[in-house]
Amino acid sequence: MASSVSSQAIALATGQKSTTTIVPSIVCNSDYGGYDPIRYPIKAIFYTLNHPKRLLPVVIRIACIGCVISTVILIVLLATTLKPQAELISSELQWWAWLIAVFIVLLEAAICSVLVMVISQSKAQTVLFTETMRMYVSCVYFMHLSVSLHMHIIFTYC
Repeated sequence: MASSVSSQAIALATGQKSTTTIVPSIVCNSDYGGYDPIRYPIKAIFYTLNHPKRLLPVVIRIACIGCVISTVILIVLLATTLKPQAELISSELQWWAWLIAVFIVLLEAAICSVLVMVISQSKAQTVLFTETMRMYVSCVYFMHLSVSLHMHIIFTYC
């Protein structure tokens, strides 16, 4: 890079046309230490699928709990707020008032579900992280145990 800059400076000083151009070197993902955070979800999916006995039950349990919570929220809101909202939209309760009220209740259910999921996802992330670290620690422990055993065999019998 320095020789390219100096050759351009000499060409500029002598009035000659430079044949080299300065192209900044872009090292991919240099800000992240070689890791690309955009690929983390894909890596997580493959990691979960590669370790189905330990992680898949946790993921399925969390997804099922989220579906149940969303369904309960939707049923409660449809049962309690649909008629009052339809009456507020139109006092004669025409068909379009019911349709608009259903869409409003669905929007409210989505907002409530998102708020509840944000709170519960924090706990879910902690559970998944803990389970992943347990897998990692047990793997490292068994690797250490294996290396210790091999070293013991080597030093004992050699």
